[in-house]
Amino acid sequence: MSGTKLYIAPQDGMGTGKGGAYMGNESTLNVDPFAASIVGTGTWGEKYQAPTSEYYKAAAAGITGTGATLWANIEGMAPEVATNICGSDSLRGQTTKTRLDRQIQQTGLSVKKNISFMWDPYFTCKVNGTGPTLLENLVANGGDPIINDSAANPATGALTVYGYNLTGSSIKIKYTTPLGQVQERTATVTSHNPNYGQTAANGDFRLESATVNFGAYSLGSGKYYMLYVTNGDGKTNKGFYSKLY
Repeated sequence: MSGTKLYIAPQDGMGTGKGGAYMGNESTLNVDPFAASIVGTGTWGEKYQAPTSEYYKAAAAGITGTGATLWANIEGMAPEVATNICGSDSLRGQTTKTRLDRQIQQTGLSVKKNISFMWDPYFTCKVNGTGPTLLENLVANGGDPIINDSAANPATGALTVYGYNLTGSSIKIKYTTPLGQVQERTATVTSHNPNYGQTAANGDFRLESATVNFGAYSLGSGKYYMLYVTNGDGKTNKGFYSKLY
């Protein structure tokens, strides 16, 4: 119908083993046990054509100019293995907070909102009858930083992180120089925008941005750099983050 707003929310496939939430330099690492139960043992690069981040980028590019809005459907469960059984017969089990963080991380700057259906019993069951529920873990660790994207400017020393729970952060970068030297630097955030995602360009996505200045540094072309954020609550990102420079 004319004037109808269209919101597209592709599922990320992590609950069924059809998607892989991994960073570029993790492509040679073995898939996690949940994914392995579906695709078999092997590396992320062997078992998946691309990480889910690339599919969201492609979807965002594909709807450009159509007026449609891209959301992400974060699957709130995992393939069932011996360690995450929730007592159902669906071949799905409970996922982990760290895995969900990685799924959110994969949406990058491509989507305008994340949604996730709270399917029972995956959020509320005690795995094999013991331990905290996923919901309890989400509440207890909901303040963990998540890094969705970054932009490095080695010449000026600046680096901006886009993600969640960045208030009062310090950021550590581990990188390789053009001469192959591995170095680390840490700096406190000098500029924080908690409303980055609420701008006209980004809709109502609740992304934050935070910028640090490491002093001039030199990144090797074609090398990955890794980032670690510790926020004002003393929490550090659990989902590994890297980016190719």
